[in-house]
This record gives sequence, structure tokens and C-alpha cells, in this order.
Amino acid sequence: MTADAFEEEKKKTLEAGMNYHLSKPINPKILYNILSNHLTGKEA
Repeated sequence: MTADAFEEEKKKTLEAGMNYHLSKPINPKILYNILSNHLTGKEA
């Protein structure tokens, strides 16, 4: 999550190996979708 919303910054973060680029202000639906893609629901 970052305050950088410019396309150039998004490109840099993705090229650096990040899976997603989520900038502020946060859209709760987008945040939920990103998190749900990584949560499996399996117990630890």
C-alpha cells in the first residue's frame, strides 16, 4: 500500500516484484479482493 498513485510509480513497484500496487485512498472492495486472493481459509 502506498500514497504514490502515479502510473510510473505503479510500474516501478510491479517491476520490483510486488504482486499488486494499491494506492490511497483505498477502495474497500479492491482491498478485500486482493486479500481474499491470498487467504485460503486453511487453519495454521
